[in-house]
Amino acid sequence: MSILNMILKKNSLRIKHTSVIFTICVLFIFIFIFLPSCSIITGRNKCGNLIEKEKMVNIITDFYIIESYINIASDDNPSIKDSVEYYYAGIFKKHDITKELFDEAFECYALDKDNLAYIKEEAMNNLSIMQSREEKKKEQTKSSSSN
Repeated sequence: MSILNMILKKNSLRIKHTSVIFTICVLFIFIFIFLPSCSIITGRNKCGNLIEKEKMVNIITDFYIIESYINIASDDNPSIKDSVEYYYAGIFKKHDITKELFDEAFECYALDKDNLAYIKEEAMNNLSIMQSREEKKKEQTKSSSSN
């Protein structure tokens, strides 16, 4: 083997070695700079950074209440449907959020059907609890007025 061939072969190995090192460095940079923002790596819930899950449950519960009210009231007053945005604005104000923040958080939670199912289920549980409390109040009022 000639000296020239040996030098070329050695340089070729160095270039390949340098290329591998460069690729590994780029990979590490990617892992340590870009992936920490990913909730899978950090263990943080990106959606929860927008609106915490329990707060989202309470907001959705309020939406269910407003929607039910509007559906019932619209039988007697069809123009109430014109006030939907006003009612939603009240919910956003109550929970100290903006519509844009809610939309972003909802889209985030909707990406995971388990999260969305949990939020819906907990909101329905909240409504059941509220209904039970109201029924107990009515029973107590009834029993105290009959005595």
